[in-house]
Amino acid sequence: MVSIDSVYQKVLALSNKEQRGYMTPQEFNLLADKVQNEMFDAYFHKLKTANVKPQTDLTHGDERDILEEKIHLFKKSSTLTLSAETSADGTPNGLFSNSVSLPNDMYLMESLSRTEGQIVELDRKEIIYTEKHPLTKSTIDRSVYSRETSGLLKIYPRPLEETSLTLNYFAKPSKPKWGYIVINDKALYNSVTSVDFTLHVSEEEAVVSRVLQLAGVIILKPEIIQLGAADQAGIKQSQSE
Repeated sequence: MVSIDSVYQKVLALSNKEQRGYMTPQEFNLLADKVQNEMFDAYFHKLKTANVKPQTDLTHGDERDILEEKIHLFKKSSTLTLSAETSADGTPNGLFSNSVSLPNDMYLMESLSRTEGQIVELDRKEIIYTEKHPLTKSTIDRSVYSRETSGLLKIYPRPLEETSLTLNYFAKPSKPKWGYIVINDKALYNSVTSVDFTLHVSEEEAVVSRVLQLAGVIILKPEIIQLGAADQAGIKQSQSE
């Protein structure tokens, strides 16, 4: 992962706080979160375009392979359970739930499966029709699900026993934070309360450049914006050579 302290110190050094203004830790943390979310979201758009570009035979040199390496940090797997339902008085009612909640940190679902195989997504309108016909009605070996409101999935058919599902997904990045303690009116880095960027180590210089651009807006210094933009352009050029 990218060190939050390393990025902050580089941004402060490049912005030259004595002559060009000072960015507080609170301001930096807001910008750090914005930049990380920008870069994370861009991975998926870049991956889409990388699929239509010619691939190379170089190990670790193909654009898609590089993006997959960066996105891999966010891949997670979770077990979801369809448990026995209970009546209002807390006693089992003989049925098993067919609804599960998605993880709070989920950004994008990759797949959902059970022991019998993959579970396919259908929208609620499609399920209304497929469940009415014996030839298209879901079975244990051919399960389907629909997305409901409030982050719920509804599984078809309803299970007859407690059932475990495997969810593979991409998680949202953890919110970065430069934690600090104040000594002699000076903010000093505190690793205990800090949270590093959830980004691949190769992204550090790109993060510094983008934060620097935004820092120039906050402290009203156009030359810092230009410095960050020039640095970012240099990184892109070197990567395309």
